[in-house]
Amino acid sequence: MQLESLEYFFEIAGGRTFLTVAEDHHISQSALSKSIKKLEEELGFPLLDRSGRAVRLTPAGAQIYRDLEEVHDGLQTMHTHISQFQARKNVSIYLAIPGLVNIQTTLNRYHKEHPEVLVTSAEHNYLGRVGRFGVNNMIPREMCDMEIGHRSVDKRQKPEIVYEQLYNDCIVAVMSSVNPLAKRGSIYFQDLDRYTVHMNGWFRQRYEDLLVPKGYELSHPAFTNYTREELLWNIEDNTDLGLFYASDMSLFHKKGILIKAIEDLPMQPVVLSAQEERLKDPLKREFFDYIVDDVNRHRPNVMENVINLK
Repeated sequence: MQLESLEYFFEIAGGRTFLTVAEDHHISQSALSKSIKKLEEELGFPLLDRSGRAVRLTPAGAQIYRDLEEVHDGLQTMHTHISQFQARKNVSIYLAIPGLVNIQTTLNRYHKEHPEVLVTSAEHNYLGRVGRFGVNNMIPREMCDMEIGHRSVDKRQKPEIVYEQLYNDCIVAVMSSVNPLAKRGSIYFQDLDRYTVHMNGWFRQRYEDLLVPKGYELSHPAFTNYTREELLWNIEDNTDLGLFYASDMSLFHKKGILIKAIEDLPMQPVVLSAQEERLKDPLKREFFDYIVDDVNRHRPNVMENVINLK
């Protein structure tokens, strides 16, 4: 049963003529008449009495009309929603940070407010083995509409990509409970110097590009191609450390592993990025702005998220 046919019948039963109903819906009177007849065939009984000069309701038609009066507004709303879903549009976003703090909550809010938009999110679910340009390289390769990841303003920033900072992420030391630093209330970069500090491929690049030029250089760095899980397994029973961003650890929990912020290290911006050309699409521009505004209204404390999960 077509909702359009019910709407046509409702308007005619309410006293409108075939001519005015057909004009309002941009169809011919013949097409309108065929739609009503098809509805009657599906129901198995006539709704309109066409025997006289004027079209009248049959007793069954009068009852159906009364029933429709009670639910008409709801049907109109449902028809609107059906049309929106039939014309559903897509937005894709790549989450370059595993367990990104609060972003899933933001996406859930957007979905609730805009159910007609299908948001596809892909998550980079392990650390390491991503290469020098592993993060923020999905956009130029046109594998998604936009991306969230760590980014600094540097020579590799591309002018054709729009960047909006969402929040600042802090660098944390991940350690076993047997490490002497586990008992310290606060730790600083110089406290790490007596230990072997493991960094995987992605964080090694950040260490060399951002920390070493500012004087933060370790005596015993250990660079690996381990994933996050492999690196943590490597330090769980000794005094070695691992360096990560807090948001990388926000959904991680392992017995005997502690996470502490390094108080004096610079924060790292987490940004939303998109190709400027793609943001010419009004839907994608609106989605981009929504993410920025929502995250800023519910600005996360990355260490609170880490601590609360431990």
